[in-house]
Amino acid sequence: MVLYEEDKDKLVDPNNPNAQAQSQQAQPVQLGSSGGALAGSGSSQPGSGGNVSTAGTNAGGGGWTNIQSYLKANEGNTGTAKALESQVGGTFDQESQNFQNQSQETKQKAQKQVEENKVGQDQASQMIQQASQGYNYGGPQAQNYNQNVSRLKGALSAQYQGPRDFAYGMGGETQQYGSGLKENFGGLMEGVYNKAAGGAMGSGSMALQRQLDQDNQAVNSTRQKLLERFSGLTGQIDQGVKETNSALKGYVQDFDANKEALKGYLGSQAQNERGAIQSAIGQWNQEEAGALSQAKEEARRLAAESGWGGDINAAAESFIENGDAVDESTAMGVDGNRDRFNVISDVLGLSGIGRKQADLKHGRFNSARFAEALGSGRQYGPPVQGMR
Repeated sequence: MVLYEEDKDKLVDPNNPNAQAQSQQAQPVQLGSSGGALAGSGSSQPGSGGNVSTAGTNAGGGGWTNIQSYLKANEGNTGTAKALESQVGGTFDQESQNFQNQSQETKQKAQKQVEENKVGQDQASQMIQQASQGYNYGGPQAQNYNQNVSRLKGALSAQYQGPRDFAYGMGGETQQYGSGLKENFGGLMEGVYNKAAGGAMGSGSMALQRQLDQDNQAVNSTRQKLLERFSGLTGQIDQGVKETNSALKGYVQDFDANKEALKGYLGSQAQNERGAIQSAIGQWNQEEAGALSQAKEEARRLAAESGWGGDINAAAESFIENGDAVDESTAMGVDGNRDRFNVISDVLGLSGIGRKQADLKHGRFNSARFAEALGSGRQYGPPVQGMR
């Protein structure tokens, strides 16, 4: 039977007759209230709360401990298992949390890039409308225009600056624990013992503790559970890295897709505004042709009735005034189309429509155009006074 001499911190030779004699007087171990402690440490770790259990001593006061009695009395000790779970399992839990934090932080950075640069259709429509108000055709634009146009241009030209790849390195202590559980459990347990004891244990104390835990069911069960947890942690990280990289790829695609969607929307809106302008021009041209034709007929009628008297000038002036009023009223509705088209053109780098150019295309009435039309009536009499 192996004996442990507490006061000299060494194993006693079982063949020594003195040791044999002393060991025969050893009494069963008196455990602490919760079931055992680190041998020789006087500490409750990884034991469960009492000082080291001791056997009886011989009458001579030599302090010899019967190790077999000690081991038997501490067969159900769970202190070491709890220390193993606390140290190793706690490290695994922290590693898992660290991974989740880094993964989430990386994805949040990518998502922030996407959200900050995105300009949706409703927002773009509002920005175009705001920028078009008070559009200046002959000088510097207002601050409202500059802010909105600059934002739209920036959204179209921006480049993704967020994270594209994610990698995670498992902590050194976690890796050591994982390796120790598989290949060097004794070395791992030595660290657990020392840490639990608050310092390096003596060789005798370490030997006793090893023997105590060698066939400890709680320790062996905890080891197997921790091996499974380490395997699960490794799988969690491997899968998590793949999922995080997949998410990052998706954010990059969203960033580019948002830019293309904005560009497409602006292009479509430009076509809509131009279409509205062209439709109005066609309508004005048709109305103008009708009005001019009616003016000619009225001029002929007045010429026949008055012999080219002064009334023809009054009739011409009336048609000019009425024609301009109708045209201006219609033009007010489409001026917004022109201004919005010019804002979009400024954003996309297209050619806009100038105010004078637009006026000409709109076919606005003016005295020169009206006089030119009436001039064809010379065959009926002299030119209208003041119309050339």
